[in-house]
Amino acid sequence: MISKTSVVVRLSKSQRYSKLTKLIHGGNSHNKNYNGIYSSDSTHHLHHNSANYPIRQMTTSTNSGNTSRNSKTNSDNSINDSNQQREKDLLVREMYNFILNDNKSILEIKACEDQKKGRGLFLRSDIHSSLIPNTTLFKEKPFVSYPSIINHENVCGNCLKPLENNKSLDSSVAKNHSKCDSCEEEYCSDKCRHEASLDFHGILCKSNEPGFEKIKKYCTLEKRRFPIMASKILAKILLGIHLEKSIKHTWIPLQMISFAKKPAPLEWEDDYKTFSKELLKSSPSLLKQYNYEWFVRVMQILYLNTIGIDIQREEKPIVSSPASGIGLYFLASFINHSCDPNAYTHFPDDHTCHLKLLKSVQPGDEITISYTDPTQNIVDRRSSLFENYGFNCECPKCVSELPKKKSPLNIKK
Repeated sequence: MISKTSVVVRLSKSQRYSKLTKLIHGGNSHNKNYNGIYSSDSTHHLHHNSANYPIRQMTTSTNSGNTSRNSKTNSDNSINDSNQQREKDLLVREMYNFILNDNKSILEIKACEDQKKGRGLFLRSDIHSSLIPNTTLFKEKPFVSYPSIINHENVCGNCLKPLENNKSLDSSVAKNHSKCDSCEEEYCSDKCRHEASLDFHGILCKSNEPGFEKIKKYCTLEKRRFPIMASKILAKILLGIHLEKSIKHTWIPLQMISFAKKPAPLEWEDDYKTFSKELLKSSPSLLKQYNYEWFVRVMQILYLNTIGIDIQREEKPIVSSPASGIGLYFLASFINHSCDPNAYTHFPDDHTCHLKLLKSVQPGDEITISYTDPTQNIVDRRSSLFENYGFNCECPKCVSELPKKKSPLNIKK
């Protein structure tokens, strides 16, 4: 179980980010997809308390003092409103810049013209040339990833790169492999072992946290990986607070991406019981902070945004399968779907996502990938998208393939 002694954690987060997190949580969510089942996080519209907007219109009063006080109150409310909006805009801009990272010069995150789609990823309109097919638009490491349950013992514990049997390796290659000194978790290199220690393993190593092994066994039995991913997210948040004294690179950007606005299924309650029992029970403060509501939000984010990872050199411009594992990516999470996409994800080496172009892209164009197999017929594509993502696709390809309505027959009298 995670306790205050397992890692020195400052639960009192940066005041600025704590305040702005509350600012976001107070917001209204807006629909990202067509049927309203799924929505993006409340980063564009703030819900203002009705007290900020007087229900009754101001009327002329014989009491000039009351009129003056009411005017002052309205003015103060307007200033507070404006300040709150500026703080929210500042946070959104800062988080978008963090998520875009080195890609700010060519890419931008902004609202789509079709409001049903919410936000999307676009090629900046101020760049001077188009991009040609096969261009690698960006490379992104996941916020968290986890290997396939079937092959998890044969891959690097950090980057998911396949680990060959040491007996078949020459001595120079075998030396590159590295193991955790405490639990012997295997990595492809010292670099990956160090990265894992700072990202999540420093808390979840079974020498410190045996409960995580029980969660993995539970997930293997139930054939679900999201509780494992939620455990790694928790570890990243706690280590971020410990090492950076902040949640600005963990929890806040996580809230910027879309989440599945759907009722929590019953199995999530069972998942949280195991999660909280094995990781949080010994610390009442952590149990209170990372409660079931927090867990549901994390699961909703994972439900909508995880990407299948299929590590292979051969490039196949189709939907990546979870043959090697699954990952949650900040930037890739902003890419909307099209059945006729202009880009696709590729994993040639490890869990790093390479976004490659299928077509030429002009300045200002939206970047799209396909969430389902685009070679299927319209019925199968739409069924898959509705079942997994909760929307009826209205992309140009689907619209063009819809059966045309037959005009009524002219009946002769």
